[in-house]
Amino acid sequence: MLDCTNSMKPWIRAAADKVKDVAQQISTKFPKYTIRYGFLGYRDFENSIADRFTELPFTEQIDQLKRHLDATNSIGNTDDAENVVGALAKVVQYPWRARTRVLYHFADCPSHFTQFHDANIADHHPTRDPDGRTAREAEMLVRELGNLGIDYYFVQIEEAKTKKMIAEFKKFYDNEADDRKLQILSLGWNTDRFLPSVVQTISSSVARTIRMEQTRTLGMIQNDDVAIVPLNWDHVERWGEQLSMKSYTCNLRRSLDSIIQAPLADLLTSNIQAFIRSDPFASGGLRYALPLYQPSDERKLVAKMFKDGPLTKDRYLEVMAIQAIATKLVYEFNRYNPPQTIDFIDVRVVEIEQTHPSEDTYFTVEPYIEGDYVKHNNNAGWSNELMATAQAYSHFTWQKSGNKLIVVDLQGVAYIMTDPVIHSVNPPHSFGSTDFGREGVDSFFSTHRCNYVCDMLNLTRHPMQPRDPISTITNQLQQANEQSGPRQVNCNAAGCSALV
Repeated sequence: MLDCTNSMKPWIRAAADKVKDVAQQISTKFPKYTIRYGFLGYRDFENSIADRFTELPFTEQIDQLKRHLDATNSIGNTDDAENVVGALAKVVQYPWRARTRVLYHFADCPSHFTQFHDANIADHHPTRDPDGRTAREAEMLVRELGNLGIDYYFVQIEEAKTKKMIAEFKKFYDNEADDRKLQILSLGWNTDRFLPSVVQTISSSVARTIRMEQTRTLGMIQNDDVAIVPLNWDHVERWGEQLSMKSYTCNLRRSLDSIIQAPLADLLTSNIQAFIRSDPFASGGLRYALPLYQPSDERKLVAKMFKDGPLTKDRYLEVMAIQAIATKLVYEFNRYNPPQTIDFIDVRVVEIEQTHPSEDTYFTVEPYIEGDYVKHNNNAGWSNELMATAQAYSHFTWQKSGNKLIVVDLQGVAYIMTDPVIHSVNPPHSFGSTDFGREGVDSFFSTHRCNYVCDMLNLTRHPMQPRDPISTITNQLQQANEQSGPRQVNCNAAGCSALV
């Protein structure tokens, strides 16, 4: 992805001159790989519509790319900022299919919008561009690069002009749990460094892809061909040898504020022995569920592991952190004696240590609960309005956290919940790829009409909420639904009585 305005002419020519050498070296280094190359050149809005972009989506024909680059000219305009966001909008739509995905972004000037440059940068579109895009769209597009598994390398040519943009982009793109960082190649105007830098960084990306794939569960679960085997707790000793594991648990004795600020501080650890079956008994959108049995206290447990992406410890700790915050907030919620108390299943992270730390295997582990799982709301704004207590709890979490976050995507057996999602705004996007930040908060409230439980809790109306109140009939149905009697759910953890 290349800025093709006048000042970038040396880099346009360097790309054209060196692209065949790059292809040859990469092919020599990775002879068994099929390598596709693409090109997107961008300019600005004052250029004609035909000149704003020049592009060649992925091709294996390097001569075709060479001809396209040779025919690409630099064109000038009258401000400093360029249509970077428009280019990103095109890039995320390209057919990214390979295991290793790399984007090189060559630019000497920043994007439009004052969030991405200093005051000395001339910008004809400081808040909104002619396509109607804003800095918010830029944030979403950069995040999408990460979601697509694209390694983003920014070739920094004029640091003084682009450093603010890249600092902002790193906030959107970097994700420690996914081992993802926007990389900066400070090449300046030294085009001779183009060839070795590209070859070296592509090699690094290929190695990273291989490393991530090798971390999959003990080599036993392959995402493309997984057999879902019915659950059977008889003869757990046939699952394989009993394994030694290390368990991590959040310390919920701390205050609500401290858990919201640092949920993973002061973790509690223990060692356990357990059997785990390599065949999952269920598959969700993101994770597999495997049976795990702890013989010391006859506990039936569920071990959940991600299907895709890095299987790092931090990624699993993030899941536990979300559940810990949701649990601490539900403690506060239940103090107000709602019509139905809510609970979240206890979740911990379990580590199976290997000879080499890089091969350690991680799961989240929770009690096995029998019953039919019901979804009360999701992370995109939908809610089951008749489940008044669940909707009131989500609203309550926003207010009780001081408008820092909201807990949504409530699902479970009756009101025994698991796998929530948090949307955070202060700081934003703190809880992984399912955290939609302010947009997620607004999506919930845009469909949430306060019910009688919200009124009981004196919850404050959010500006995004619909103005029409719940009808009298819906209110009566909600109360009848919530007060229809006990709902028995059997927890199979030893020592845990029936939950009603």
